[in-house]
Amino acid sequence: MKSLVYLIILIGLFVVQYYLSMKKNKWLGLIVPTINILFSFLAIYTLSAILGKFTLSNSILQFLSMNITTVIFFGIYYSCRRKIRKDRNGAIDKMNIQDL
Repeated sequence: MKSLVYLIILIGLFVVQYYLSMKKNKWLGLIVPTINILFSFLAIYTLSAILGKFTLSNSILQFLSMNITTVIFFGIYYSCRRKIRKDRNGAIDKMNIQDL
């Protein structure tokens, strides 16, 4: 049951990331990945404080495993921004052709 809730939340975050990335303001699409990175730093800090020992190799592995979704969020962002740029350049080309 817990994993189903996590899956629904994750899908919801992907939808929100897509929606924010398709907006005209390019900074909106960076909100979800930034929050995800900040939460991973907080989780690493919390785990090292609870366990009482800090090892660099464990922290790096935890950081990488926690940021797999961040990489996916950035992928969604860049693909949406590329599509927006492509659409904008196509519209500019159409206007230039009409001006001739």
